[in-house]
Amino acid sequence: MSILLTSRAERYGDRTGIIAPEGSFTYRQLLDASGKVASFLLDGSKDLQQRPVAFLAPPGFHYVALQWGIWRAGGIAVPLSVFHPRPELEYVLDDTTPAAVVAHPDFVSRIDSVAGKRNLRFALSTEALDSVAGPLPSVVESRRAMILYTSGTTGKPKGVVSTHENIAAQITSLVEAWGWTVEDRILEVLPLHHIHGIVNVIACALWVGAVCEIFPAFDAQKVWDRIAQGGHLCKADRRLGEGICCRTGTHVPGLPPDAAYGVRFSGLAGPDLREVEGDFRTCPVGAIRNDRDRYVPFQPAAGEAVSRMGRDPIAGGGSEVN
Repeated sequence: MSILLTSRAERYGDRTGIIAPEGSFTYRQLLDASGKVASFLLDGSKDLQQRPVAFLAPPGFHYVALQWGIWRAGGIAVPLSVFHPRPELEYVLDDTTPAAVVAHPDFVSRIDSVAGKRNLRFALSTEALDSVAGPLPSVVESRRAMILYTSGTTGKPKGVVSTHENIAAQITSLVEAWGWTVEDRILEVLPLHHIHGIVNVIACALWVGAVCEIFPAFDAQKVWDRIAQGGHLCKADRRLGEGICCRTGTHVPGLPPDAAYGVRFSGLAGPDLREVEGDFRTCPVGAIRNDRDRYVPFQPAAGEAVSRMGRDPIAGGGSEVN
């Protein structure tokens, strides 16, 4: 069995994989779209040979199709932040010297002149998605797959390179720790130029054949409304607010009066919300102390945390992980 994320999608065929602002898409449609992107990027060549390709797209189907297309062409995906000003975009392009820069039509004005000034190949995501699919290279697990940049807290942002094998290892550890299933759904509201949104949310969901509902941007009320609709949501993000770490019925200023009702943790959770993922440092201290046995905060090292605990935090009431 190949550990490449894109190869696994073939087994899920006509199952819905992505619900995004552009519509609802099956795994087959994602494979078809990313195949077109890959052929467009290859432009007659046989393999990108691990050359970086930068792309700027809002959260949605275009984003995932571009990412997968770069991988399937043998390139290294370099996601650009939709929040970054021109100097930061210039920094990443200068540091990676990509083979191409692809942008969603809504962001052309942000990046086309930056790419043109550097004589980089520039294209629209719509152009890539409208191309014709052709033969694609065989991509092995040891190849470099992605470059993500640090926040630059102690200096200039640094590019961190991951191979396909690295990404697969992260995904499988999280899938095991969180007990992902094909019947799960997850809401994606995180920035997609950092590891959490890319791997912990989208990649994990698509690895197991689940559904990833991608929001164009974070909106607290819309997220609460979506949770209230039900539908076997697998995870939730800490951006839902402090109230989500409080016991049922606890109201937190800034949230709708009934926002916390029906949202519970671990073994106490209702059938439509099996687990809450997040960093609970923003929670009221009193709430954490009172409910310390009702939640398990998960970070990227979830697999290690669960291993230390020696039990399933979802099946039996959770414990605090320090």
